[in-house]
Amino acid sequence: MSSICLFGSTNATQLPLVTVDVDPGPQLVGNVLPGLKQHPLYSKICSALNRFAEFLEMPGKAHDMSLDVVQERKPGFRPHLERRNYSEISICHYVQWVFVFLAEAEAHGWIPYGRVSPAWKELLQDPGMERCTELVRHFANTTNSPQEVTGNAVRQWVDDRVIAFERTFESAQTMAWKFTRAMLKAGYTQVDPIRAVRLDGYGILLEKFPSPLKEQVEKLLEIRKSESQDDLDVELGDDLEDLELDDYGERSDSDNGRPKHSQIREITAKLLLEAICRLFGYVRDIRKKKNVNTIHQLLNPRVLVSYRRWLKVKRLVTPAGLRATFVPIIAAMRQSPDFDPKQLFWLTRFRNTLGKLPTEDEIRLRKSKRQLEYDEVAAIPKKIHLEMVRLARKKVDPTTVRGAQLKEETLFRIARLRMFQLVIRWILVLPWRQRNLRQMKLGLDKNLFKDKIPSGFEIDKPEWVKAEEDKNQNAEFWMYRFTAEENKTGKLIFCVLPKCLVDPLETYLKYRKTLLQGQDTETLFVNAYGRPMNAVAFGHMICEISLRYGGDGKKRRGKRMNPHIFRDVFAFAYLKENPRDFVQLSIQLWHSSIDTTMKHYAGKFNASCGTQAVESFAKARGIN
Repeated sequence: MSSICLFGSTNATQLPLVTVDVDPGPQLVGNVLPGLKQHPLYSKICSALNRFAEFLEMPGKAHDMSLDVVQERKPGFRPHLERRNYSEISICHYVQWVFVFLAEAEAHGWIPYGRVSPAWKELLQDPGMERCTELVRHFANTTNSPQEVTGNAVRQWVDDRVIAFERTFESAQTMAWKFTRAMLKAGYTQVDPIRAVRLDGYGILLEKFPSPLKEQVEKLLEIRKSESQDDLDVELGDDLEDLELDDYGERSDSDNGRPKHSQIREITAKLLLEAICRLFGYVRDIRKKKNVNTIHQLLNPRVLVSYRRWLKVKRLVTPAGLRATFVPIIAAMRQSPDFDPKQLFWLTRFRNTLGKLPTEDEIRLRKSKRQLEYDEVAAIPKKIHLEMVRLARKKVDPTTVRGAQLKEETLFRIARLRMFQLVIRWILVLPWRQRNLRQMKLGLDKNLFKDKIPSGFEIDKPEWVKAEEDKNQNAEFWMYRFTAEENKTGKLIFCVLPKCLVDPLETYLKYRKTLLQGQDTETLFVNAYGRPMNAVAFGHMICEISLRYGGDGKKRRGKRMNPHIFRDVFAFAYLKENPRDFVQLSIQLWHSSIDTTMKHYAGKFNASCGTQAVESFAKARGIN
């Protein structure tokens, strides 16, 4: 059943790789069509190619389409036709005629991806590229050298495939990760300078550290790990599990971001451990130093400077990657009792050599480029509804094997869209952290349940709840509850579910059985297999929704928004309507302190917001 969500991404034909210099033959559709005029399917092939040109946003220019592009993009042709309500028979015919045309093009001398540079031809033979052939061929067809491929270009490929319904975000991102790793191994570190730090697995597991180094590192990690949730509600650590790889490189745990003697979360401790393991691997296996047995021998100026130079010169790691590697180590050394603060005077100077740290304004600007406006996000549920209506109107013959399969697939896709719709509605009203949202469980003793409101709890009842209780003393309402252990800030959360979410929730629950596929899962939201979602899968789902339904389908494209960015969008929109209401916003975001809310969201109101407010002020008073 899970393959239903791939939208044709698994049926891409694997073509033989071109490894010799030969004449690639015709390259455009217009070079082949004249030779097919006597073909019995000529008119139908032309019709299919015209539809394909519309799919590529080249209406009326079918002759100008590249044969390689047609070959590359054909997996997205079917979903394109489906979204335009073509019948299943017509879709099958159009897809088949495109395949017939490509076969005829090969018969007329076209060699798929034959006109690529020698550098790409060499890379195409790399066994590590076998699982990402589609991406390799895309860049081989659009660039002269692998050196031209950047991380932004890879992300753009992912976004384009998701927006075109050619792949789910998860499948596209998985292929992009495989491609990136293969490129890094081939020496093209510009594609992801931060991951280049971890290339080849040169790190050594902590279990294989010599004694007493192993015990000293374990002690260092234990000191830094947090057993309580005090003082953890800061933006620096708030969204580490939501951020993309290039984000945490700018925002790693740092002595500038946390109080001097604070501890760290489990995920930050993991990053610290990985950095130490890679450092020891470099010293032992690359520098061939076998006598490093203590933490002072490992974390000293000569070793760190040598490691930094190697990463920068040999791995071409950027300043962001260097900071991602060394900042956790620097913070740990400064807070460890094993190091005398008076002997760490060199750390500040060393940190300055890692490159300029981006300012808060630069980080905020970068995040803003990945954000949709609140009104654009609010329009997503309606777009998803239109998609569901289109699928519901799809006519199939359930008496045939293929028809029965299509009906089952359609019901599953509608159920998934119901979940997408509820997730976005929820975030629009209750912008929780992704961990609480994806781990929310159904049941009277769980997080989300329907029951009478218990007495003895300080629950602020909305007017519609009071009116319903006046009519029926036994009225039941949907409520949500998170214990102090389930909430990052260590507070009990117990509230009535907003009325605007009740109907979408109850509607989704009717479809949830289809998504469970026989699994006994307690979480409200489930993955394609009916099981609870991990943080990565949940983030992929949110990115897919924002990419596909966030734009208008024409000029404005959707944007890749992770779950935490939705909190930023909500906060900014809320404060524009309620400029002074930081208290309510802090409560709604479950911050432990209003200072956290003001620190990270007050800064979004810059001079442009003030100018807009002044303009509205003047207009209201008749000043034109």
